[in-house]
Amino acid sequence: MQRYYLIFILLLSVFYCNAAGFAETFGLGFNSTDLKVADRTSYNLFNSPKELYNGPITIDFEISILNPKRFGYILNIFGTDDEFNIVLVNFRDKECIWLDFNSITNHTKLSLPIPITKCHSSIWHKVSVTFDKELNKITYVVNNDKKEINYDLTHFNVINSIFGLTHKYTDVASMAIRNVNFYDGKSVYEFPLNENSGTVIYDSKHQAMGQVTNPNWRINAHYYWKNQLTLQQDKLCGLAYDSKRHNIIIYNADSILVVSNQMNIQRIPNTFPNRFGIDSGGIIYDEQTDCIVIYNPLPKIDDAYSLATYNYINNIFNAEDLAIAESRLNHHNVVVDYSNNRRNIWLFGGYGNHSYTNKFRRYDTSSHSWVEESFTNNQIIDPRFFSAMGSTSSPGKYYLFGGFGNVSGNQSDGADNHYDLYEIDFRQKIVKCLAEFDKPTKDFILTGNLIVSPDGQSFYALGYNHNEARANGHMYYFDLKNQNYQQVSDSIPIISEKIETMVYTWFDDCTHKIICAIHEYNPSTGVSINISTLDFPPVELPGATLTSRDSGNNPFGFLSLISILLFITIALFVSRFLISRKKMTEVKSDFNKVKNDFPTQPVESNRANTIYLLGDFCVCAPLGKDISYRFSNKLRQLLILLLIYSDKVQNGISSAQISTLLWPDKNDSNNIRRVTFKNLREALTDVNGIQIVFHNQKWILKVDNEEQCDYLYIMSLSVEEIENKPYNAELISKVSDYCMRGTFLSPYSFSWLDSYKMQYEEHCNGILMALLNKALNVDDYPSASKLTSCLLLIDSLNEDAFRIKIGLLIKTGRKQQAKIKFHLFEEEYFKAYGKHLSVSDFLS
Repeated sequence: MQRYYLIFILLLSVFYCNAAGFAETFGLGFNSTDLKVADRTSYNLFNSPKELYNGPITIDFEISILNPKRFGYILNIFGTDDEFNIVLVNFRDKECIWLDFNSITNHTKLSLPIPITKCHSSIWHKVSVTFDKELNKITYVVNNDKKEINYDLTHFNVINSIFGLTHKYTDVASMAIRNVNFYDGKSVYEFPLNENSGTVIYDSKHQAMGQVTNPNWRINAHYYWKNQLTLQQDKLCGLAYDSKRHNIIIYNADSILVVSNQMNIQRIPNTFPNRFGIDSGGIIYDEQTDCIVIYNPLPKIDDAYSLATYNYINNIFNAEDLAIAESRLNHHNVVVDYSNNRRNIWLFGGYGNHSYTNKFRRYDTSSHSWVEESFTNNQIIDPRFFSAMGSTSSPGKYYLFGGFGNVSGNQSDGADNHYDLYEIDFRQKIVKCLAEFDKPTKDFILTGNLIVSPDGQSFYALGYNHNEARANGHMYYFDLKNQNYQQVSDSIPIISEKIETMVYTWFDDCTHKIICAIHEYNPSTGVSINISTLDFPPVELPGATLTSRDSGNNPFGFLSLISILLFITIALFVSRFLISRKKMTEVKSDFNKVKNDFPTQPVESNRANTIYLLGDFCVCAPLGKDISYRFSNKLRQLLILLLIYSDKVQNGISSAQISTLLWPDKNDSNNIRRVTFKNLREALTDVNGIQIVFHNQKWILKVDNEEQCDYLYIMSLSVEEIENKPYNAELISKVSDYCMRGTFLSPYSFSWLDSYKMQYEEHCNGILMALLNKALNVDDYPSASKLTSCLLLIDSLNEDAFRIKIGLLIKTGRKQQAKIKFHLFEEEYFKAYGKHLSVSDFLS
């Protein structure tokens, strides 16, 4: 029955939180050791010692690890003659934190791990401890791991249970807890911890039971915006979000600012030639090429370029084109999509020349302009600006919501807010209307990005009234199935005096927060950028006034809620499979989990006069100075081609081959090829021991030593030579250091490069396996482990390499780590191949 009580409490919390079906927003957060002792959190379960009865005594709860780097106490149990505690230990293992159950009286310890990858504010772990007074046994459980010890509990009759800070222990773990349950041998007490204010803790029957000092109620972070950073810029800026590294990029004419999700700022001076500022355009992150695209649809008269790409990691800026639209396009939508191996930059809508538009424009390299493209059913979208757009889980498909405009597109005909939703298929060029939402009591437009659910049935977005000079923005939740929406956050102030004011929203899947960046423009003072965050999912606090509009039925009404809870409860009781499915959707893991489980190890600093093609492209001049910024996109491609054709197998590449691969659309590329070679020679001027040579009608890159290029060095090795020569620890160290940088040209996706990547991976696999066998033969386990990590970087689901990795962990006494790694690997293996792996095959 205890588990069923928990299920009921969990479901009931949905009503209390009113969070559009989410129950992940409540709980008690603890102020940890990063604050003064007086400000840390302490939660006394009953506010006084509790008398125990005969039979098993159980305390169980759910815990979310907010910061795994913080050592601290979780639960302290004080008995008559006994003392126990549960402690978060962060220094025992780099890949796991450990929850230790300690008996202070007789120094007994039970340790159970949680992988670092699962220490996240959105992931909850079940912890329980049972004191069986009849069997004199203690059982300790963390998730599915269990340990037991025999223990004399004869005098264990009174208990005082305190989470966090106590009179004796001041180190507090960085954590949140919820659904605390206590069984004293006679009665069950349940504490959902779903309050949002106060210091009194109530049980599931709403009876006051416990006391908390310095509470940090988690639900408040899902409702109240937290201002993180304010920046001042002199001129108009472009903002984008790097979803790969979770950085906010701020681009302007004189500098680029990189803001991490920890709100650390890195400034990169914008000293590139042909740079230009943001006027009528903006910037967008292109995930496929890992670059920022900077564009101005209507550049200034004296601008030589209006479109560029920028890789801020390698500090490479390429001004590409002067692409011109017929008018300004204020508050348009922009999308980068790939189809037919081509990057397409799309613009939709916007306002300029006293007109609204519903045109779809695509950047065309041949005409150096934004070309209008015809979409099926495009006419059903009225001309508008201030629309919001968000990507769905289907490639090339986006949701487009609302905006401000009219049927004619002429500003003189008046305008109104729209509350319609469309699906835009940029690959098939089709527009489909999905919903028409009711007009709210107070108008708003959605701005920034739509945060669309994986099933496409709901989304979040920030809305505000753009016609108010001093507006308040709120997050809204939209339900497509019922075609209703609801305000689900407190307000965030927005000054929209000028049309240049922009509001951006992004979802950071690393911190599980919504980021809002407000770009406010004032002609006399410049631009103020305010960055705030809100925990996901946003909620409406209990007792707050709802602002939802629907067709007459409140989706969060009592009767509807009871029906939903009843349905879910029946489903939970009937099928364990549905429970596992629910848990799978709560904690989404991407394909990089297994890769992250074998992180690249630190390698030696970049060596002088060396070209690196493994991992990030890098060229180092004397003293190891990184001069990669000198190489434009085309220079990199040419250099890569010369290197590929300069190994022992190839004898160079002809001019015709180069032209075909790099300039396939040009009939005569002689001039541009000569200029590119000239620029490449100049870029390599400072690199000693490397020169471009034309011999026997073919081009090669001549290097004095093959170790001057990691790719050439790996390709120069032979499996047969390795197998026939004695064990060479220096060779293993050198090869593994090169390979741990990453896979061959991983950030690049040139169409001609795929076959060479496959050739390299096949060759490198053979080399690594040969070296691995050598290391295993002499029991060099550290080197062998490093080589398996290299193999798993190339193929994260390599069964042979993973089996050896697991075997090495078991041989070195780390069976618990092996078990954790296996479960992570097996989970991803099943997703990829649809079949499970046998535990006994790996862990026996």
